[in-house]
Amino acid sequence: MRTPRLCPLLFTILTLASDGVAAEGAPNGVDQVYPQGRIFPFMGYSGEPKRDGLFGFSVAGPSYAADQAEPLAAAESAGLPFPYKVGLKMNFHAKAPDKPLRLSPEEIGRRIAAQVKAVVDRRSICWWYLGPEELRWWRKNEMEYLSAAVAAIRAADPLKRPIWMYEPNARNAESLKKTGRFLDVIGKGFYVNLAGYRDHRIWVRWSMEQQVQAIAELVEEEGPSGRRRIPIVMPELCCDPEDPGMDHLIPRWARHDVYLGLMCGGKGVAVWSLFRRTGVKRTWPIWYNAYSRVATELTGPLQLGQVFLFGRKSGKFPVTIVSGPKELEVTKGARTELEARTTNTQEKEEERVVYPSLCASEYEHEGATWLFLCNSSATETLSYQSRSLTNDWNLEDVFGARGFNRKDNRLYGYLEPLGVRCFRITAR
Repeated sequence: MRTPRLCPLLFTILTLASDGVAAEGAPNGVDQVYPQGRIFPFMGYSGEPKRDGLFGFSVAGPSYAADQAEPLAAAESAGLPFPYKVGLKMNFHAKAPDKPLRLSPEEIGRRIAAQVKAVVDRRSICWWYLGPEELRWWRKNEMEYLSAAVAAIRAADPLKRPIWMYEPNARNAESLKKTGRFLDVIGKGFYVNLAGYRDHRIWVRWSMEQQVQAIAELVEEEGPSGRRRIPIVMPELCCDPEDPGMDHLIPRWARHDVYLGLMCGGKGVAVWSLFRRTGVKRTWPIWYNAYSRVATELTGPLQLGQVFLFGRKSGKFPVTIVSGPKELEVTKGARTELEARTTNTQEKEEERVVYPSLCASEYEHEGATWLFLCNSSATETLSYQSRSLTNDWNLEDVFGARGFNRKDNRLYGYLEPLGVRCFRITAR
């Protein structure tokens, strides 16, 4: 059994390396997407930009459209930035892997550069989304492609916009580090139900830890002059629960997965996906409404996304469990055939890991302390208490779902299964 390093520690390492103002070359740090600006990235694959923009989504896309002109125009019409997809159809993932498209690195670079140059002046493009997805670090030709494609994008884009390539759900820190050294955005799948972890949603914490750890190790290797990278949360909107009696749990699932991922280091959210897939006909509106509610909390009047982007980790108000399970375990590994051709043997190995059931993350931002609490138990309620607050502090229940009990100068309360709470604490 392995007890992982706690995500707040890893997040502290990452925060010290990545927090700051707009990156050099950004056209306007205030209205650009993080990390080149202050817009919290909340997006979903292949959605409807005008609709999504009304429901809290701050970025349109990515889109799988073969021709990116239409989704780019739709994003611009809605006033939303857009991650523009570039890449070549290389047949890397064909069932006959010995028959990929054979192109020299020079030809790959030339073709990718032409795609970038055709739209490089479109300021609505916030990131470059590189295809094909799920490139495998153990395949020499795929890494040659990744290296050549990334180099071409960087050379052709004077604004140095971030580059992202989707990674499979089972990727671990070791694997993410190998491909992540080329990239600026690290985002692997967090498809909890689809990946076989429906009743063990602490797997979200493991998933984010892998991304944060990979970035922290690259920072350590490259030093202060190295590339700045961010991890993002990638929750699912792709399948109905097999049992319709579980449909009512969807809002709780979605909320838990997004907030836990952010509390453990995430700097944005990309939902896969927003178009109505055949496997999610019954519950698509439930999933969409759940993610929209969270998006509005992060990008709307509360602006909680700014806390996760620019808040400094703190430990003024430690919280402990009074009753309920203190630890949860999960056996990680490839539980399903999801992304089987792009997951290697080492990533499929089962390993039992243990985490605290309560994740408590605290940030200092704009004169206030923001305390987020998340219970990852799917079945049991936790009760908790803080250390003494003294009378010099005011508390606000940010989500306002219920009151809180403050006696003996401590914060007392409970978290229902998969519950999330947030408190804003200010000096009187």
